[in-house]
Amino acid sequence: MWSMCEECHLRRRKELKLEHLQTQNPAVSSHLQDLSSSGLFLREKSLGADEAELISHFLNTNTSLTVLDLTQNEVTDDGVKCLAESLTSNTCLKTLHLASNAISDVGAQYLSDCLKINTGLVNLNLFGNSISDQGTRLLTDALKSNNSLTELNLGGNSVGELGVWYLADSLKTNSSLSWLRLSRNSIDNRGAQYLSSVLEQNTTLTYLDLEQNSISEDGAEYLASSLKSNTTLKGLNIWNNLVDESELECIQKSIQSNAVNELLRSPPKGRRRTSSLTDEQTIVAKTSLRTTNKEMYSLLRNKFEVVFIFLIMAVWSIL
Repeated sequence: MWSMCEECHLRRRKELKLEHLQTQNPAVSSHLQDLSSSGLFLREKSLGADEAELISHFLNTNTSLTVLDLTQNEVTDDGVKCLAESLTSNTCLKTLHLASNAISDVGAQYLSDCLKINTGLVNLNLFGNSISDQGTRLLTDALKSNNSLTELNLGGNSVGELGVWYLADSLKTNSSLSWLRLSRNSIDNRGAQYLSSVLEQNTTLTYLDLEQNSISEDGAEYLASSLKSNTTLKGLNIWNNLVDESELECIQKSIQSNAVNELLRSPPKGRRRTSSLTDEQTIVAKTSLRTTNKEMYSLLRNKFEVVFIFLIMAVWSIL
């Protein structure tokens, strides 16, 4: 009898909390109630953990939503926990964008637990968060058993040599991941060596993004050597690393027998980098622009103060 009353009490508390969240977040509630398409796009809406919890309630019963984009909000680890819990039962959602949401290794743990159970999610975007090697290890634990995720974006985090080792180890058994994005991290030649060792045997990865890391000639040669035997990788992005053009030309020649048709080390021909920014690059560009504007304001203010002082001194000398 007591357990039944307790269960009713907990259910009622959840209902009251849901009602409170709906009242406090009318804009999100409106989006959820009026949703008629398969995508929910809520970028840069200043959404926090409470809004994420509200969305998670929606995911518990929804059977039509396939894309959820929460890029550049403040979902944080608490919000990720709610979303991850709902995705243990929801198999309809295919794409989840959580780029730039202040997610740490704690959030990575929640997502790892979810991915060990979820069989529907195909694309997970975690660009621009605070996931370190430890968080990467947690995610790769899930990749060893998850066979539904095909695209993982860990760009713009804090993935280093150890994190890459964990990723390479998981790719030895994972049979679904085809796109792996690791741009803007701290990957050096040793990390490139770990990836090259797994590329020699992996047959599912078709695109590897290593843009803007710390890979030099030795690391590039490791990758080139592995591509002599790998026939499934179609795109390798090593733009903006520590490899000059002449070294890249030599690497290009050494992998001509491979099926790689994109060895990106500079902006694609006929396209300006600034006019073809990806979502992740747009986030970085906006952040840089805000910083630049602040610096310009500070500079102008300082110059104005100097001019003002000179004017006072000039007036004083006249008097």
